[in-house]
Amino acid sequence: MARFTLTQDAQENMCEIKGYSIREFGQGVAKEYLSAMRTTFQRLADNPETGHDETASFWPDVFSFPCVIHTVYYILNPGGITVIGVIHQSRLPGLLPSR
Repeated sequence: MARFTLTQDAQENMCEIKGYSIREFGQGVAKEYLSAMRTTFQRLADNPETGHDETASFWPDVFSFPCVIHTVYYILNPGGITVIGVIHQSRLPGLLPSR
């Protein structure tokens, strides 16, 4: 099984998502949402070609994949992926939601 890791920035994104989700929706919903995100990370690690190659858009060697109302950004590494950011759709540059 391939592995995923998170950069410090991605870890901070996840902490923000967790805090917001707990405040707005409660502990149970937050736990389910974060679990779904971790499942998505693992699926991307197992099948990294699933994501959209962002090279032509703005980031060489970066891939993206939607996860509910967030977008996961990651790079490939030997044995899996490194998640470099998890960004809410409202924070995405204007060109991304229009794809």
